[in-house]
Amino acid sequence: MASTSRAPKQWCLTKIETVNTFENWRQNLLYTLSLDKNFAPFLITGTWWEKKTKNTPFRGFADDDESIPEGIRLIRMQKVNMLELMLGQIANYCPVISRNTIVKNSTSVDKIWQTIRLHYGFQTTGAHFIDFDSIRYDPSERPEDLFQRLTAFVEDIHCVEKYVCNICEKFRSERLYAAYRHMQEQHIGLKFKCQDCGTTLARKDQEHEKCRRGFPY
Repeated sequence: MASTSRAPKQWCLTKIETVNTFENWRQNLLYTLSLDKNFAPFLITGTWWEKKTKNTPFRGFADDDESIPEGIRLIRMQKVNMLELMLGQIANYCPVISRNTIVKNSTSVDKIWQTIRLHYGFQTTGAHFIDFDSIRYDPSERPEDLFQRLTAFVEDIHCVEKYVCNICEKFRSERLYAAYRHMQEQHIGLKFKCQDCGTTLARKDQEHEKCRRGFPY
């Protein structure tokens, strides 16, 4: 009897996740979705689509031309329907992110993963090292168990994705604050005034010629 592939049962993300648990969820979901031939093309790295708006109802898709065999040829509306069916499945297992963010506002699966990582705030901070110091050996566990806990913690720290500017999608940084600051300075036009001399600055901590002190804080 020929063996058949069966996807592990998918579970939902919870309010609290680690990089490790998120990656387990993501990989299992990718496997589950890839079993459907209608979803597989959208999961390929580099595949993208447009946000769904009144002006872009077809999300950048075009009808297949005659180079595609007639039996599998799709019109753009069919592609949109398949995409949104897949995005709906992702949203079902990701209740921590609004459904519209995933179904209507996403532009790629990579963008969805980035949004989820941003939600959980996966980044390296000083708090990570305080948590690392708190890991202790439990007499009831084997040394191998302690080793695996330490390994998982280190993997969490080093598995930090680059945060991407949501406006231009060109700026990337491993620090969440840097991405926010880029959006404030380059796109939103947020300005700050020096409390000492009144000079208008792009950043709170910016040094300037007129007043070397910059901001007192």
